[in-house]
Formats: sequence, C-alpha cells, structure tokens
Amino acid sequence: MARMAIATRSELFVDAAAEDVGMSSSRLRNVSRLVQRYIDERKLPGAISLVARRGKVVHFETYGNMDDERQKPMRSDTIFRFYSMTKPIASVGLMMLYEEGRFQLEDPAAKYIPELRDLKVFAGGTADNFAVREPSRPMTVRDLLMHTSGLIGRDSTTPVADLYRRAGIAGTRARNGSTAFRRTWSAICAK
Repeated sequence: MARMAIATRSELFVDAAAEDVGMSSSRLRNVSRLVQRYIDERKLPGAISLVARRGKVVHFETYGNMDDERQKPMRSDTIFRFYSMTKPIASVGLMMLYEEGRFQLEDPAAKYIPELRDLKVFAGGTADNFAVREPSRPMTVRDLLMHTSGLIGRDSTTPVADLYRRAGIAGTRARNGSTAFRRTWSAICAK
C-alpha cells in the first residue's frame, strides 16, 4: 500500500527524493525560497507547500504563522478555509495537459474556445456610450492562465461588467450557454 501525504499533528512523510520521480531538488528549493519571500515581505502570514509526483511526496514545508496575531507557528496539520479555488484547480489541470503536449501556451484561446474568436477590446467610455478596437494580438492560453486575457468578472465596477450584467451573463457563463455568450459579445463589439 502506497503511503500518502497525511499530516498527523506535526508529522508528514516525504516519500521520495525529487530525483526519484524525475524532479529536481534544486528547483524545489526555489519553491521554498519563493514562499519564504512571501512570508518575509508580509504578503502572507503563513503557508504550507507540498509537491507530489507519481504518488510520492517529494517536498513539504511549513512557513510563518497559522495565527499571526498570537504568533502561533504554522503546523503541518493546520486547517485552512479555501475560497475561489476554481481558477487554480483549472490551471493545474491545464498544465497537466500542457505537460502531455496537448497545447502550447501561445496557442490562440479561440483554437479551443471558438466563442473567443474575433473579439474586440473595450477602448473607453461608459456602458451607454463606449468605443471598441481590434486587440493588438489574439488572446492566448497563457493569457487565460495568467489572468491577462482582458476578461473580467461581472461583479466588478467597470463599464464592461455593466454590459455583462445587462446581457444576462452570470459570472462567466451566459444564461443561454455559449451561443448566447458569442451573440452577446458580437452585439457588444459590433458597435
């Protein structure tokens, strides 16, 4: 029976050396340095990092505090409440497909989501009186992963978000599915 990464009180088992599963110990130290920098710069009060590959835990570390006000150090069995995890989970899934060579980061997003083809970019104005322009380049998969695609949440306070709400787009999904999404964008950008 394979061991799993299970924190019990203050213990966690690291199953293998990084090199045993095709990873680099020196590169994993970069994870530790990055997370520690976030702690040192007060971007996070505390964190836990864990990396596993092929069912083996190769890296586990705790940083900072689980309760910053009381200066209680982070423990391996600290329980976190997670919010808004769709993006990181989808991103991990996409990167797994990337590792398999199923797409390239510079592929146009419209290759996989045809509704994103021929979009215009908001160039200014209000929701009642706005201008659009051609994008400087097509939106890429990298843009979607890095949140630099120009797509925004409907709950923001921008004119584009107001147009989303008026068009009935709930979150990032149109009420009538992708056809409505494309029709909505076509109507918004036809101006």
